[in-house]
Amino acid sequence: VAMDTKSVNGKEILRTWRGVENPEFKNGDLVCTLLRTEKEKTVLIEHDVMTPRPYNRMYQLVGTKGYAAKYPVEQLTLGQDVLDALGVDYSITDAHASLPADVIQQMYAKVQIPILNDELRAKAKEVGGHGGMDWIMDYRLAYCLHYGLPVDMDVYDLASWCCLSELGTISMEHGCRAVEVPDFTRGHWQERPGHTVGPIWQGGWAGEARLLLCLRPITNLLTFIWYEKNFVHLSPCPCRPFRVLPGKGSC
Repeated sequence: VAMDTKSVNGKEILRTWRGVENPEFKNGDLVCTLLRTEKEKTVLIEHDVMTPRPYNRMYQLVGTKGYAAKYPVEQLTLGQDVLDALGVDYSITDAHASLPADVIQQMYAKVQIPILNDELRAKAKEVGGHGGMDWIMDYRLAYCLHYGLPVDMDVYDLASWCCLSELGTISMEHGCRAVEVPDFTRGHWQERPGHTVGPIWQGGWAGEARLLLCLRPITNLLTFIWYEKNFVHLSPCPCRPFRVLPGKGSC
């Protein structure tokens, strides 16, 4: 489902910078897209390049056992059982407050990302580019191609990401109705497990922690772990949406 505001600044930019009057300009100043995944997770995407606002990447991960945000304000909240399992020496007194900075750093020291060592961290900070994540993404692509490894972002990721623009347009042109996301893998998406960083939980919550690479927190130098059961895949949509096809209205 996608919806947008009316276009105010977009039309003004055309008028001021290019001397063009275009009353049919359709790009709203703010576009919101809401996705519901096969595993009943939700993803909210906001896009705004028209209005004045502080730069914010808006990366945010919310799950049953924690919350994480990185830039511009780093915040991390985890359950006490998670901290205990990681061996982090801290007792939570306010479940609605972010963990102190020193506790976050203590947790980072406990959880190491196999593909991001100290040398790569230092180089990323030196080169820069959105905090170094641009360099890390380029490095990972070159590394995987050089050693014949599966790349982090493959053609199916590309199709899933790019189709949101077209599907969002279809949704907005038909009263912001839900539009089904095609399964470009033809049912094989569950066979693509992602990066496993090893088992960490003991006792009641078993399973492997894995990087949620489809949302790319690693590219923002966000060392965060996510449960296997929370792995997100965008397609197919399970909610039996009202299907809308281009040029054919509803069916």
